[in-house]
Amino acid sequence: MQRVAKQGLRRWISSAHSSPLTKHFNENPEKAMAVFRGLDTLGMVPDAVQVRGILVTLSRGQHAAEVREVLEYAIKRDVAINWNDFFRSGVEHAQSSSSDLIALFESAVAINPSAMPTSSYITMIRQCLKTRDVARALSLYKHIEGHDFKLHQLNKSVMRVLSELSDVAGADAAAVAKAQNLTLDMYVHRTRSDGDFAAYLEAILAVDHSILVSCLRMILRKDTSPVPDHRHDQIQAHIADATPIFEYCSKHDLEIPPELFTWYFLKCKRIHASPSIVVTQFLAMMSAGRVSLSVAACMSAVHSCIGVRENQLAIEVLRVALAGDLPMDQWHYNTALWLCSKTTDSHMALALFNRMRLTESIAPSEKTLTAVLLNLRQSTTGWDLPTVLAYFAQHQIKPTSWEYSQLVEILSSTPSIAYPVMEQLKPSETDAPRPPTKKKASTPAEKALAAADAAALVKPKRTSSTRTHRPRSASSEARRDAYNPHSRGNRSSTSKERRLPKSWQPRPASAPEASEAPKAPEPKKESSCSIM
Repeated sequence: MQRVAKQGLRRWISSAHSSPLTKHFNENPEKAMAVFRGLDTLGMVPDAVQVRGILVTLSRGQHAAEVREVLEYAIKRDVAINWNDFFRSGVEHAQSSSSDLIALFESAVAINPSAMPTSSYITMIRQCLKTRDVARALSLYKHIEGHDFKLHQLNKSVMRVLSELSDVAGADAAAVAKAQNLTLDMYVHRTRSDGDFAAYLEAILAVDHSILVSCLRMILRKDTSPVPDHRHDQIQAHIADATPIFEYCSKHDLEIPPELFTWYFLKCKRIHASPSIVVTQFLAMMSAGRVSLSVAACMSAVHSCIGVRENQLAIEVLRVALAGDLPMDQWHYNTALWLCSKTTDSHMALALFNRMRLTESIAPSEKTLTAVLLNLRQSTTGWDLPTVLAYFAQHQIKPTSWEYSQLVEILSSTPSIAYPVMEQLKPSETDAPRPPTKKKASTPAEKALAAADAAALVKPKRTSSTRTHRPRSASSEARRDAYNPHSRGNRSSTSKERRLPKSWQPRPASAPEASEAPKAPEPKKESSCSIM
């Protein structure tokens, strides 16, 4: 770290290139300023590199008046200097105090606020917060309050809390300073210990209890990214800090925006924390009209309760959402129908299905069919099964083999409902079966001809047989055993010959062949390679 700091310091100092004018400023700044003004009068304007070198030299020598004059010259003449790099390098590596650079930046802002980039404002505001100079930080923050920047650069919620604390009329200055310092310790410098939040809550209430809503926004800040394992403790701390604020606001009738409830429930869902305390307060505040109904808040509460198996509490939130006639999409209906099957609330499931069926903009899915079948397995009271099947057939939702077997079981176990004809379940009337047409009456001649053909095709009836079966005799058993080589007698006796089929005839014996006379040995052929 020290090597990096030294490299940055050398980079910031090396920006003051060796030039006669820079050396003149280094040796005698007062006289050099007179020369600088003379060159400006003659129209010999220094370039950006020389102006930056002059600023660095004067800043190192702590010549505040000369620095402001050169800075005013550079801003008014639109000298192309990278101010972000200049102030960041000066704050991090300059030998002069940070208060001098902050004062220099304030002078530049006083000349032209739009000349400084947003990143330079953020750098100087963070430097002010580091030195606990809240007043100067807030004065600079007013210039970029409407700008867009990321959370890790500067937390707008923290700046809003600090601003509201300083704007409280008639508040004790010591109480305001204590609340601001605790805010910086807990949410900027990250130096907190157990029990600090109770002291922080007391300090905020000592100034103004209405600031608690801004504190809640600062604690819960919207975060839609997935939560890694090393951040679970941080999310758990956010939930633990926000819970007492919700309790206080609920007891003292403070209005809370619905998105804060949404953020809280989403954090509980991500780390599987129990939201039962805040959900109960959420229901009480909604019934009292102190929280506006929101689909996001209600469904995030439902999902967070389902994550910790608080299904009964989730069904209460769902009942309030239905009473408020909140718009729901396909996924909301799937979750609600599944929740009804878990809590055996068949009446709400039927009401949800009828509402979904009558909403033209909602199309069911396979999960919708599964959720409906889970409810039908528990009770079919009030359900019009042909209408249910026709609704899914209309949207071309085909059941799986398991769903089909469950459907058959439901239909067979309902005596009051007969098996529906498949043609009656078709959604369009054009596919309905047509009534059979009447056949033309036949003439007497055609009837007589048809009767004659039918009589000719009739087969005679088979009479009962009077032949009796002859009992088996010993000779038949013997013949069978003689023919069967695997019979008991053949297996036990080896002297009996195997009976061969009649079609087989033995091969006639052939006459013995005359013995041939032995042949005389052939004479050996002489070989050229013989040694004999």
